[in-house]
Amino acid sequence: MTDDSVPWATGLTVAGFVAAVTGAAIVVLSLGLVRVHPLLAVGLNVVAAGGLAPTLWGWRHKLVLR
Repeated sequence: MTDDSVPWATGLTVAGFVAAVTGAAIVVLSLGLVRVHPLLAVGLNVVAAGGLAPTLWGWRHKLVLR
């Protein structure tokens, strides 16, 4: 008999840590840009999200090997 359990705790911990670090980085960089010009911060965040969206959308169908 094999144990094919999924390590949910480890995966969710890593995902939460990565999300927290990424979110903190985005907030800090956006606050720095807001001090220069608010529209600059909004514009650069929209450009970054627009550039990342097609890549993430394409990864939906990629198989994950474990």
